[in-house]
Amino acid sequence: MATQEWEDGVLRVDDEPVPGDRRRARHGRHWSGKGLRGRDVRRLVGLCLVGLVSAVAVGTLTTFGLQVLAAKDAADHVQASIQPAKDALKARDAEKITEVLTQISAASAAFDEYTHGPLWDLAAKVPWVKSQVVPLMAAGSAMGELNTQVIEPLSRQNLSLIQKFPIKDGRIDPYVAQPFVPILADAQTVITEQDAKLGAVDLTGTTGKISSGFIKLRDNLTQVLPSLTTANNVLPMVPQLLAAGTERTYLVMVQNNAEIRATGGIGGALIEVHVTDGKISMGEYRSLGDLTHSTVLPETDEELALFGGSMTYFGQDMNYTPEFPRIAEIASAFWARDFGDVPSGVISIDPVALQYILAKIQPVTIEGLTFKGSNIADTLLRDSYLTFPDSANQDRFFGLAASSLFSQAMKGDVDIKGVIKGIKERRIMAWSPAADETAVFDALHVDGTFLGHGDTVGLFINDRTGAKLGYYVDAKATLAFSQCAAGKPTELTVNYDLNFNFSGEMAALPDYVAGGFYFSDAPRGDFAAYVFMYAPLGAQVTDFKVNGESTAFEILPHDGRSVLKYRIQISPGESVSLTYTLTGDISANVTPVVTPLSTPDVYTKWVDTTGLTCGPG
Repeated sequence: MATQEWEDGVLRVDDEPVPGDRRRARHGRHWSGKGLRGRDVRRLVGLCLVGLVSAVAVGTLTTFGLQVLAAKDAADHVQASIQPAKDALKARDAEKITEVLTQISAASAAFDEYTHGPLWDLAAKVPWVKSQVVPLMAAGSAMGELNTQVIEPLSRQNLSLIQKFPIKDGRIDPYVAQPFVPILADAQTVITEQDAKLGAVDLTGTTGKISSGFIKLRDNLTQVLPSLTTANNVLPMVPQLLAAGTERTYLVMVQNNAEIRATGGIGGALIEVHVTDGKISMGEYRSLGDLTHSTVLPETDEELALFGGSMTYFGQDMNYTPEFPRIAEIASAFWARDFGDVPSGVISIDPVALQYILAKIQPVTIEGLTFKGSNIADTLLRDSYLTFPDSANQDRFFGLAASSLFSQAMKGDVDIKGVIKGIKERRIMAWSPAADETAVFDALHVDGTFLGHGDTVGLFINDRTGAKLGYYVDAKATLAFSQCAAGKPTELTVNYDLNFNFSGEMAALPDYVAGGFYFSDAPRGDFAAYVFMYAPLGAQVTDFKVNGESTAFEILPHDGRSVLKYRIQISPGESVSLTYTLTGDISANVTPVVTPLSTPDVYTKWVDTTGLTCGPG
């Protein structure tokens, strides 16, 4: 039996064995005289507290660890969804884009949620740990803001606009894109702000895996900004361009690559297109032969030296220059003078671009010739000449067919990917005399400017026969850095091979196709042209070879660019190779711009830039 009493601040405990309990008597404790002192109590309490804190700490760390794992899982889902989103956008798959945006939205919200809270705030104050959690918290906040203001609202929109040209009954709603205007404006603001915040995060001491993911997030955000800038410049202007509440007239020039000019071909047809509150209707169409042969605008001394003085006199020669805004200005002046209407703008397209954008149309028969999505270029640029041996009749047919096909496109039979491809190959261009609309066309890369882009090499062809043999000509451009210093290019070699691929009976072709006119630079059946090579700004031509033989050359100026002009003449089955060596201050990002011929896929099949690399040494 135990007894307890306090004596002098010490608890005394006596254990007395219970009678008959020998085991207890033998093994019982006897604390009498020693007791449990105050420091022992404190130690016991301390041990209990340590145990309790340890249990809480283990639970806290477990909770925090689970949040970190959940945050990682959400971040991985965001990252894994980015490429599918890009692929869906490239494929113009609206349904897939919506699906992926929904996934990104959910993952972004989760990432934001799992990287915030008291435990994260506490961890952000712990040495070393804060170097890991602060970047994650900043990334979570960025994705949360982006999701709330952009991703989630965008996922609720009808995205069919990117998949199918929004034409119904010949009308495009001028306000069709307006629901996207505030969302994309917010997107640009949010991404700019969040990029600045992410840029202020110190990654010193951050582990490689976290820092690399953080940097990848920033890269993905900043990669979107140029497209957002374009969208925010363009979309607010759509109602104006589609004549919301008013009317406009555009002049459409269909270039004919069978007679090659710098931007593709002569203007085979000029078509009036009326737009009234988005409703599109076709007006009259004219051959360039209908334009009066007299000067409409003065030419500069440089244009006279390069192109011979006919550019503003003969409508067929207005696109000797590679600068589309100048061509459009001349075309507008011709139309206003001869027909009385001043166009609101000028649009250029060629038969290859028509084929791209009408790839899915049902067959259309026009005066005995059937057009399908796969043969528009061949039918307009070759077959029509064999069907209509009279040049005036063929000009009339070209204008009628081009107008009919363009009208077909305006009914909605448009392949959006074909439009983009035509723009990339400089087969679709647009101009307006209004500065705000010019900015839109520039943002869309359809403005057709060339001279002001100093980091480009230009290779342009102007036919000199007056015939229609250009259909049978193709050209391959190869650019390579032949010398580098300290990783920078100091010498550029440009090779331009032109092939005349006609293999039939030249005698069977109409005279206006085969040439040999009194004004031609070559006999019937030969292809003759001037080739213009525009050097990049800061570069000089130091050598020029024709078929491997060094050849004398002269350099002419054009708006600050150096131009080498050379006349070629080749017979059927022949080719000519022109090689230019350029030295000087050459941009590592130099890009080629070439005349788009009747052969499709210009920059994937007919331009080789694989040699435009310089090593680090």
